[in-house]
Amino acid sequence: MVFFKRLTLEGGWNLYAYPGIGSSAQVQEVYGKVGFDDGGIWPFKLPGDQDSRSRLMSCSQARPPAAPMGPAPSAASMASTWETGIDPGYAVDVAKDWPIRLHLPFTLGLSLSNYYEVATAAGVKDQTFGFADLGFVADVPLKFVPARYGKWTVSGGPHLLWLGSNNKLLAGPPGPQALNGLNVTGGKGFEVYGIAGLKIEY
Repeated sequence: MVFFKRLTLEGGWNLYAYPGIGSSAQVQEVYGKVGFDDGGIWPFKLPGDQDSRSRLMSCSQARPPAAPMGPAPSAASMASTWETGIDPGYAVDVAKDWPIRLHLPFTLGLSLSNYYEVATAAGVKDQTFGFADLGFVADVPLKFVPARYGKWTVSGGPHLLWLGSNNKLLAGPPGPQALNGLNVTGGKGFEVYGIAGLKIEY
């Protein structure tokens, strides 16, 4: 739902399954998201058409009792997290009919209760800091696509990911605490990855 052309409210339900650790390891999640587009309201301007998009998201998670290698090692049935982000950027015309939006999406993930936790020899421990993600992204509208086929936009760019110590442990080398027995990030707290995609809107 969009209000006043700037305020966006969103809600949903997610179901996560982890085949590598058994069919019983599933997580159900209900989330709510608030977004605000503050483009054009600041007294200063960068080159091009400046805009910034802020986002707040809160998740409440329900899950079954944890398996030894499960993503939720606690026996707690509920967990919650809070994510906040901002996406400042501006658009420039590099050529006729070829505008590019350059932006820096940033997301911070924090555990409010039992969300980023792992089972250790000392017991189950939760950590407030889950991750921080900073991207350097370019969006290019494909204006040559006829309007009857919708609005097409190509996006891509690198991201820098910082993991909290618990997520670093879970994403580490194969072992009893790895989510699926695969070496996802090598146990490093910092990782560089890239995303590319095509968005089609009607």
